Amino acid sequence: MCTDKAREFFMEGKLDEAEKLFKAALQEAKEGFGLRDPHAASALNNLAEFYRLRKEYEKAEPLYLEAIEILEQSFGPDDIRYFDF
Repeated sequence: MCTDKAREFFMEGKLDEAEKLFKAALQEAKEGFGLRDPHAASALNNLAEFYRLRKEYEKAEPLYLEAIEILEQSFGPDDIRYFDF
């Protein structure tokens, strides 16, 4: 739910609100599913993508790398789920 609203805010140009909700979605995923769960990887990817679109690459890169690490640990190094990252 946070992610959908964050995307809406992003599309409306409400970037501060969008960032807060992407971060809240990440926190919820980590608390609800665990720090190393694929749901957390998805939330990390969403926040990273937000930063990438804002050209804040130094913030995006570590989030992408953490998401890839979680997926690789969860599904193995040859799984297709993280080839899109």
